[in-house]
Amino acid sequence: MTEAVAAEGREAMVIRYGHERLEFEVRRTNHRPHTVRIHLDPTLGVWVSAPPHAEAKAIRAAVRRRARWVYQYLEGRNRNPEQARVISGEQVLYLGRRYMLKVLDEQPVGVKLRGCRLEVRCPGRDPDRIQALRSRWYRDHASEYLQKRLVALFNPDLHGRNDVPAFSLRKMRRQWGSCSPSGQILFNPALIRAPRECVDYVVAHELCHLSHHHHGNSFFDCLTRTLPDWEEGQSRLDLFTPLILEQSV
Repeated sequence: MTEAVAAEGREAMVIRYGHERLEFEVRRTNHRPHTVRIHLDPTLGVWVSAPPHAEAKAIRAAVRRRARWVYQYLEGRNRNPEQARVISGEQVLYLGRRYMLKVLDEQPVGVKLRGCRLEVRCPGRDPDRIQALRSRWYRDHASEYLQKRLVALFNPDLHGRNDVPAFSLRKMRRQWGSCSPSGQILFNPALIRAPRECVDYVVAHELCHLSHHHHGNSFFDCLTRTLPDWEEGQSRLDLFTPLILEQSV
């Protein structure tokens, strides 16, 4: 038995798994238009991204193929909502790619990217400690990667100074980056979840604010000379923003 209703541009669907009802939301997207993807989110539960032309029958078939996996996730989430934040099977983003979170009750304590998995080793699987380990891993990688991209994109002739600027990481609700009139650059650590071209766009944007404290023509001229394809990075970042902000760093 299945059912689907439209609500605010999204579709709520249900399939049967044995005697259980598995409910999920479908979001239509033009990104990767030939792909139906299943997402496990610690806050929203299960949702599916699908191309505009995908038929409901094909979407439900895709979920049925992973029904056992979906059911196990929902059961764990219902049993222990706090543990759901870090349950094995959650999909996490890193530089625009999706990885499966794998929580291991093992030593040594730490986080490592291995193949298509982000492995967190934490004896006892304490949710708060797992979250702290994962957040630290993301911040460390954000700091390292952003430094590399600053060095790569910095141009003294364009950005009004002779040395590569320093930066800090700060969680921000509505910004990916900022540059003060004094040249203090801040980046949102959640940016490390976005694709590489999106990161480059934000880095180039803040570098140009070192010499242009506005969004006038000279600023955009600087941005184009720093990163000729910046508009592609901006467009992809707009697309990824809802996915990135659903996860915390």
